[in-house]
Amino acid sequence: MSLSIFDRGEGRFDLVYGDTEIGWVSDRAIGFNGYALRAQRDGAVDRLMVGEVSVGRLFSGGIDDGYAFELDLPPRLGATLSAAQVMYYALERSGATRPVGGPIEAA
Repeated sequence: MSLSIFDRGEGRFDLVYGDTEIGWVSDRAIGFNGYALRAQRDGAVDRLMVGEVSVGRLFSGGIDDGYAFELDLPPRLGATLSAAQVMYYALERSGATRPVGGPIEAA
């Protein structure tokens, strides 16, 4: 199976592996569903941290009470879509993938 990208309009794209929606691209952000990550609470937002640098957000309410994550990227849609593909395949090669489906709502 391969990763497919579907344009949902208004700057939103769904990332689908086989029949399973595994993530999204929205404006300058990429999100993936089904991965366990560490977050740092910043008010009402769970920030995804690399060292002391915030690189995105975590969303609760994933499948099996898991989390989805969204990474902030520089502006340019083409680069964002390409980055989504590269990130997914890197996660897949690492064995970290746990494809699940279902919509995730931002907090």
